Amino acid sequence: MIDRRQFILTSLACAGGLGLGSCAMSGSQNAAGMVDAGKLTDYVRDGEVDRFARSHGFMLSTFGGKLIALSSVCSYRDCNLEVSSGQNGFNCPCHGCQYDRFGSVRKGPAHNPLVHFVMSLNGAQHVMVDTTQRLIQPEWGRVDSYLIVKG
Repeated sequence: MIDRRQFILTSLACAGGLGLGSCAMSGSQNAAGMVDAGKLTDYVRDGEVDRFARSHGFMLSTFGGKLIALSSVCSYRDCNLEVSSGQNGFNCPCHGCQYDRFGSVRKGPAHNPLVHFVMSLNGAQHVMVDTTQRLIQPEWGRVDSYLIVKG
């Protein structure tokens, strides 16, 4: 979600004749639940990105040529997760839960893995995350549960 100032500035820029193509903002929510997470080429290196954790409820993780979007909320007690420094995954600061980079529980008390979100590419090769379509662990292999990234 964008704040009021961003909305007003973007609206003024669009009204000023800069064209609709200039109105798209990285991280903006387009159609219901669709979030533009930026260019696919921004995610070619392995690692975790939490830029969308608080604003949109997901984090991105790249490993072995696959990019996934997973929930940024702990499955144990709904606390906001943090990227684990040096351990390739995520930590819950509230109860000590740890998740690997795919969202599987590494250390409890959580028992359930993190949900993933459906992903796609738009015509501009931007990563689109659909936060309304949640995928549970048996669905993690679906073709719309990840994107292939090439370095």
